[in-house]
Parts: sequence; C-alpha cells; structure tokens
Amino acid sequence: MMKLPRLFNLRAALKQPVPGRRFAVDRTRIFDRGKTQVLRTLLDLPRGRRDAAWTEAFFDAAWNAALLVADPAVITGTDGFPYLRINVPETKRFKETSIANVAAICLERATGIALFASASDPVDAAQYVLPPGMLDCLLRYDTWLGDPMDQREAPDAAESLEDGWGRTETVRDARQVLLGSPSVHYLPVYSARALLNHMRGAWGIADPRVRLMVDPGLRPSRNLVVGRKRSDLEASANWSVQCSRLLWYLPKGRSIMLMPEDWRVEDMVSLEQLAGQVPGPAR
Repeated sequence: MMKLPRLFNLRAALKQPVPGRRFAVDRTRIFDRGKTQVLRTLLDLPRGRRDAAWTEAFFDAAWNAALLVADPAVITGTDGFPYLRINVPETKRFKETSIANVAAICLERATGIALFASASDPVDAAQYVLPPGMLDCLLRYDTWLGDPMDQREAPDAAESLEDGWGRTETVRDARQVLLGSPSVHYLPVYSARALLNHMRGAWGIADPRVRLMVDPGLRPSRNLVVGRKRSDLEASANWSVQCSRLLWYLPKGRSIMLMPEDWRVEDMVSLEQLAGQVPGPAR
C-alpha cells in the first residue's frame, strides 16, 4: 500500500482519527462493504431526482465504501483534468480501496477522483467527481462545501456554494484593501504547488506569482490575486474561464482575480516559494 504523504494540516488526522470528524481517515472503517451496498443503491436513483438529502447520503456512504481502482487508474476527464478513476465493484472479490484511503495521495498529486457505477461506463458517465479542492475541504474542514469562513461570508452560503466553483465579479470603485502573502493556512503547500504547475504549463508563466487581497466589500473578502493582468491576455482569450480553471485546485467558495493594471508583479510572492516553504502550525 502506498505511504500517505506528509501534508500540512492533515498529519494528525492521517496518524490518528479525530473523534467526531465525519471524514476522518480511520483505518478501522476505511473499507466498509456495507457502505458499498448503500452507495450502489444511491447511484441507482436517476440524476434528476438527486437532491441535497441525496448528496448528504452520498458522501456518508462514499467516503469509506470499499471500492475498486480502475486499470488504468488515472484518466483525463471531459474537463481536461486528471482523475483517479474508482469503480463500484461488480464482484465480491476485489482489491479494496476507498476515497478516504486515497484522498490525501490524490491531493498531493493534484489529481481529482471520479466515481463510476460500473467499470464499463465511459469517461463522460462519472457519477460524481471530486476535484482536489473538494478533497482538501473534506480532509481539512470536514465538509465538501468549503472553508467555513468563506461559507459565512457568502451572500447565500447554501445556494452560492452549491451552484458552482466560480463566478465573475468586476470591481469598479476604488476602496481600501489589505494586501499580503497568502499563509499556509489559506494556501497550503500542495495547493501552491498545483497552481504553480498549472500556471507554468497552461499559462506559460515561468515564475507565477500571487498575492492575497482582503477586501471587506467583496464576498468572500479574501481573494487570491494572480500575477497576470487582463491586458496581458490575448484579445481572443476567455480570461474568466482561465481563472476559473485555477479554482479546481482550491476549496469551494474561493476567489481568483487578475492583478490590477497598476500593480507590479515584482511586488507579489512567487508560487515557487510558497510551494517549497516549511508548513506552520495548524489553524
């Protein structure tokens, strides 16, 4: 079995389950075949009839259900991102895994998890996909809905965080904001590394940089500003889509912004530095 990586803010949870945590990595519950049967029943319900109660039941069953890693294990999803493909087993004898067992490894490798009802299902028939940002939420915040601070600041937490992983907002009025470097509590090492690799590859930036902007007039107030101006992008580029793709790596409810035209990229912090820094104490 692969050794779980040493991840900031997850070490204690991976070594010893925290009492009362719903999504703990508990070796005594990690391959539950009873949960597998519950999950199989849930997936039989047509997608159009799956409501909030279904989602609650899904995560309760899926986290520790005994599942099967596909061969090949990693696939490219319809969104172009990599996913570990996990199937609901169709036989009684199989090599067990579970989402709880592989979540930290996938997070470290910037890989999502895609769950399929059957090994024969095509790539576009995934029953549920868990991006790295969602895995981060489950392991750090014990929920799939995002950082509790971001949830509290959302205009309508239940609605805005369920609708999707990003929205476009344009700031037109000048106002005072706080600027700084994102801490490891806000942007852990593994998340900084994922953004670094994405922006180097997809954006073609050799030294991607970011800055944390806290603006009480925005919801959420904490915003990650990336070191690229709108004027730097080609006229044909859909900059909102490019930014929203970065949110795949971050907890639900987070915000990505392009840097203002009057900022200097030299004043921002390098993602390479954030990806290699020593983790600090847990929040």
